[in-house]
Amino acid sequence: MPQPGFIWVQGTELRYVDANGNVRAQTGTATGATGQPGYIWIQGNNIYYTDANGQVRYLPYQIIDNLGTQGFLWLEGTWIHYTRAGGGKTRWHSDVAHSDVAHSDVAHSDAHSDRGAYDDWSDNYSKYDAHTDYKDLGKWLHYSAHLDHSNVSWDESPHTDWGNHIDVPHRDVPHSDVPHSDVPHTDQPALV
Repeated sequence: MPQPGFIWVQGTELRYVDANGNVRAQTGTATGATGQPGYIWIQGNNIYYTDANGQVRYLPYQIIDNLGTQGFLWLEGTWIHYTRAGGGKTRWHSDVAHSDVAHSDVAHSDAHSDRGAYDDWSDNYSKYDAHTDYKDLGKWLHYSAHLDHSNVSWDESPHTDWGNHIDVPHRDVPHSDVPHSDVPHTDQPALV
């Protein structure tokens, strides 16, 4: 397997091994000229090469800066860089033409509820706390031996009154989403 930085012509493509060991390739634009297969050179702002069929081709570029001496070619990360005519760091690179699918955002709300049900505990009185003592009126004979009764004791269950409660911490983030997808594309030169 070729080492990072190795560059060669294969078919109509110019190929190289990037710094991660991946082979990248791109077919350049044919100029109409012909030449000796396998030659690679810098002319103007572009890298030119002659493909395996003898067609002269050139590759797209991206200007990085205006420093450097013309004619050098090197690997930097995943891209081939070179100094173009007149000097200046340049990268062999182009994006495949694409457009994103138009979309708009959809309104939404950040609904939330407070933690648990909030309610102050009411002090409940037993049904035995308020009562009426019956007097022996004699008209209910079977109650004639009525004795007063005593109140039934009542203990309240332990509880805490929630006089003040807090919301579960949250933050509304302004945004809106609409399902959409971008048109897939790859940078050139593409992985092989």
